[in-house]
Amino acid sequence: MDDLHGETVDMAKGHIYRRRLKSGKWSSWYAVIDEPKTRDGRRRQITRAFPTRRSAEMWLAERVQQHAEGMKHPPLLGEYLLEWVQVQDHLSESTRISYQGHIELYLIPHLGSVPLEDLSTDMIEAVYRHLLTVGLAATTVRRINATLSSALSAAVREGLISTNPAQRVRSRKSNAFHARVWSVDQAAAFLRHAEGDDLYLLWRLALVTGLRRGELLGLRACDIEPSTSSVTIRQNRVVVSGRIVTKRPKTQRSRRIVVVDSVTAELLATEKKAANDEDLIFTTGEGCGLDPGWVSRRFKQLVVTHGLPVIRFHDLRHTSATLGLSRGESVKEISARLGHSSTAFTEDLYLQVPTSVARRAAQGLADLLDHQPTGGAA
Repeated sequence: MDDLHGETVDMAKGHIYRRRLKSGKWSSWYAVIDEPKTRDGRRRQITRAFPTRRSAEMWLAERVQQHAEGMKHPPLLGEYLLEWVQVQDHLSESTRISYQGHIELYLIPHLGSVPLEDLSTDMIEAVYRHLLTVGLAATTVRRINATLSSALSAAVREGLISTNPAQRVRSRKSNAFHARVWSVDQAAAFLRHAEGDDLYLLWRLALVTGLRRGELLGLRACDIEPSTSSVTIRQNRVVVSGRIVTKRPKTQRSRRIVVVDSVTAELLATEKKAANDEDLIFTTGEGCGLDPGWVSRRFKQLVVTHGLPVIRFHDLRHTSATLGLSRGESVKEISARLGHSSTAFTEDLYLQVPTSVARRAAQGLADLLDHQPTGGAA
């Protein structure tokens, strides 16, 4: 809980304040104003967050002036979204960039001029239908709605609106997900062709575990546990704003232990013996971490060279999940292995999967790939 000690500045019909957090840092500035009573006679107080004291003072002064002149000027959705995303200082840089993209590319062009209190579920769904019609993936539309819903939940807490219309948007599943995936024959053929490649272990791990590219490139020797044939996901090596950074996984479900098959475990154990604990597993000849973009380009080069259907590196993750389902792995097991967030599956899918069950699933998928007959891959 935040330390409530802070500073408060009283102003006519309202005040601004900020709090000192337990970390010693200051929170954003907040402006609080008493609004006219609602139609049912309830008192209403509005609280807004701002990045600076000056911006909080200006907003409060403007609202006070509007009250004095008997005017009511509800904020427009676009104005509110831009202010809201600026004060989300708890977000990672990559998440903030994603939110800003949703707001600036999709929400403001279509809904930005709508007064916040007039926004309805029907309006939102009409925009989403349009976006799906022009080719936007349903997955992207769901993420846009998640961003909008987060902002509108804040607006509810601030007293600007009574309900969150984005929470009532119906999920779009008809166009939900059409990833390109390999068949088991094609995946097995790729592993056979790549067996002599320097990054064979990386390609194999991607297929048998479904780990994300950043999770694979962030693996260190200390993350490998030969005694349990497992790897622990503790960090990601990703590109943010054109820079390669290493950061912790965003969610608890992403910070997970993934069990691997016996062949992969032996390969990982060999890498662990040859490295110091903090050393990355996948590096250049000079020992530097790999560029995520280069890894994807290298993967595509191998795919084209060996005449396989072209898919993205990330599609290896989808292929892994699809092959797991085809051999009877349960959705719960796949969900735990992939570290999916609650936006991908319901909370019920994130029950703890026993290690023995995970080990059988990992071994079964690897056996499926390792024992495919040659030929018929294309």
